[in-house]
Amino acid sequence: MVNRPAKIYPSMSDKKPPASDDLIGPEVEVNNSDKGRRRRHKNSLVTGTLVISIFASVCGTGVVFGYNTGVLNNPSDNIKEFFNEAKEERTGERFSDNGLTWYWSSCVAIWALFAIVGCFLGGIMSARVGRKNTMLFNNILLVIGTLLQSCSKYANSYEMFLIGRVVTGVQNGVCTASCPMYLSEIAPKSIRGGVGVTFQMSVVFGILLAQILGFESILEAQICGPMLINLNLALGLVQCLILPFCPSSPRFLLITKEDRDGARNALAKLRGKKANIEEEMDDIIEEDRKEKSEPPVDYGDLWRIDYLRRPLIIACVMMISQQFSGINAVNYYSAPIFKAALPASIVDNDPDFPKYMVAVSGAVNLVITAISIFTVDRLGRKLSHLIGLGGMAVCALAIAFLISGLAVDEGQVCHGIAPTDATNYTTIVLIFVFVAFFSIGPGAIPWLIAPELFTSSPRTKALSIANTVNWLCNFCIALGFDPLRRAMCGWVFLIFFVLLVIFMVYLGIKLPNVEGKTVNEIVQMFKTTKGGEERKPIVRKKSPRSESKA
Repeated sequence: MVNRPAKIYPSMSDKKPPASDDLIGPEVEVNNSDKGRRRRHKNSLVTGTLVISIFASVCGTGVVFGYNTGVLNNPSDNIKEFFNEAKEERTGERFSDNGLTWYWSSCVAIWALFAIVGCFLGGIMSARVGRKNTMLFNNILLVIGTLLQSCSKYANSYEMFLIGRVVTGVQNGVCTASCPMYLSEIAPKSIRGGVGVTFQMSVVFGILLAQILGFESILEAQICGPMLINLNLALGLVQCLILPFCPSSPRFLLITKEDRDGARNALAKLRGKKANIEEEMDDIIEEDRKEKSEPPVDYGDLWRIDYLRRPLIIACVMMISQQFSGINAVNYYSAPIFKAALPASIVDNDPDFPKYMVAVSGAVNLVITAISIFTVDRLGRKLSHLIGLGGMAVCALAIAFLISGLAVDEGQVCHGIAPTDATNYTTIVLIFVFVAFFSIGPGAIPWLIAPELFTSSPRTKALSIANTVNWLCNFCIALGFDPLRRAMCGWVFLIFFVLLVIFMVYLGIKLPNVEGKTVNEIVQMFKTTKGGEERKPIVRKKSPRSESKA
């Protein structure tokens, strides 16, 4: 065995190899000019095991989350009629109009509210049983929530449907806490962004799937609701059949379980038998060493310690920028806009045509998100997010003026630009462009960058808080957008324009460039002061009670 002073790996392509071949292991390519070999090595980062692990993880999490986001939109009238029939059969009276609206809104909004519980539950479970096992156990909640909703019609119980939405909300919250973390920890650093985008792509695919299957031309109206909801079971089954055979997170195995051999085996499966995993193993070991040299982190430390508080605030602002960008407003508002903007002859001939247009916007979202898998690591998280926010801001400003005079609801009075065919068609095009810019940055970047800003120990807690902020904003939009829309008409998009500009300015200053960096290097950026000195970690003082016990 040759004694070599330093390890050199193929991934370090920016450094020239030493002149002496004695310093280079047999697995390293010496010829830097051989671009073909470099290209083959880069492609080897995407292995079959990695692809299968990504598919299995997002199938029962991201797709389920997106599917439950849109599954109730098209069959809403049928479900409301079931509520009335069930109440009439039991009490002899139907819901009042206000009562039915309130109960339906509760079923929709409570899903997002209880997802917050799932965020913290997912964080706790991910830290204790691991990211993979958390996703597998989460399918128990998926089965319970799905059956409660789909069987409520046969049990003639609208209360059962509401409880099912509560359980599904918790399940979806666990999804958003566990899957992005797992994807970030199994991905090679050079394509970590692209792997992280797959979660958002699966969410978008789930929404689009729900929209397409919700058309009455595909499913009969009478069975639309139960059959649509039960598709969750098939998605969960696929995950349960595949994910147990996928590797666990190497970081969780080494840092939390202290299973170095298990981490090495998991990493070898993910990178391939011929891959050199020593550099990545050294990085995980170094992360473990640094974590053990500092006191354990609790939720309070995330706010007290500066180099934890700053990335946490950035992660939370990223989540807020996703929800308050106006994308959910467009999703909720696009069908009525299309109905009012399209010629009456088209809508009268096919009342479902506006729903088809909504599905087209979902397809645009899916295609651009898929493209961003290959661009996010080249453009960078920061630039991608800022491009998305900037494009959405321009579109929001234009939409606000163009539909300011468009009355969407019956009896609504709007004061603004009088709608014409030109303004209506331009608005439809701008909605598609708005969705496309969302897909470039704000759709995926918040999910993938949050796990990158923290080491393993504070990661689960930080993601619980960031995801909670995301779901709270989702809940606020679901609850408050409709009253604002009715009062302000199209001018409501000016609110999103102002928010988008604020997000651009703040994140343009605060958000660092993290692509191509290891987790240790990213964390070190927050630990280093402007003068280049490293911030000293805050050592938690012992309480008098603990000192007396000692």
